[in-house]
Amino acid sequence: MHVWQFAAVQFNQKVLITGTLLQGKPRSSTTSSTWLGHFIRMMRSYFRPVCKHQSVTIHLANQQQVSVTTNYKGYFSTMVAGQVTPELRLEVAGQSLELPTHYPVVFDRTNANIEVVSDIDDTILLSHTASFIKRIGTILFRRPKKRRTIVFSHGLFKQFKNFGTRVIYLSKSESNLFGLISAVVQYQQLPEGPLLLTPYLSLRQLFNAKKGKDYKLDFLKLICENLPNKKLVLMGDDSQRDMEIYTQVAKMHPDKILKVYIRQTRFSRNEEQWQKLQETGVNAMYFNDADSAEKESELLKELKQAT
Repeated sequence: MHVWQFAAVQFNQKVLITGTLLQGKPRSSTTSSTWLGHFIRMMRSYFRPVCKHQSVTIHLANQQQVSVTTNYKGYFSTMVAGQVTPELRLEVAGQSLELPTHYPVVFDRTNANIEVVSDIDDTILLSHTASFIKRIGTILFRRPKKRRTIVFSHGLFKQFKNFGTRVIYLSKSESNLFGLISAVVQYQQLPEGPLLLTPYLSLRQLFNAKKGKDYKLDFLKLICENLPNKKLVLMGDDSQRDMEIYTQVAKMHPDKILKVYIRQTRFSRNEEQWQKLQETGVNAMYFNDADSAEKESELLKELKQAT
């Protein structure tokens, strides 16, 4: 048994803890140097058995302990009052479990007055989510170093890094892709933020995935409620439901949203949903791959200074 994916995200007074337990020993590396090795590694990730219905004890700061139970997909998530610590530990049946070492697992608060919540697929990385065949082909055959980032988004993220802003990656990608996505984040020198992914999938489940209609909305509401003194920048695209979800959040928390960025993924814009987002009064930009990130970074800097 080992911890495949884990994140402890500190908010004002509470900590969001998510993770996935798998059976077997952890891999010594999360990436491969050849396309064939990458293909085999990614295929195997959909056959690895999960640790379902396991009681997990999490040791936080000041000897605080929290108990959670994994679901039938080996996934656990909880929000508790308390503080994170670099010495955070996990135990199952008295046995200590080693946390992932290739990517950060503890994400403390920052002094920046804004936080970024961003989608991943087709917002930061070119993933072809509108086509199941293209998406699977990209996952299986494109190694992390070969994955293309969206130029505009990459440019903005450099600015976020300069701001010292924490980026929370909120994606409906399955946890099987944690190693792949974390490797891309590091290779492309993007901010190393928590990766909030949907539960692990078997190969059969991949072809009939039910990831929860309100997965992103529920997490966004939780983030808004637990960051009372910060403004949020939301980033997404028009290939799925990002605009619809961000519109709902803007209506519920109009004073919290500093700006919304939506990437155009099709030849024509989704004008109907874009109009609904604009009607909330939130500052928003519908960008495409020809837009200048440098110019927008200057505007974003002015917005940040005005908050």
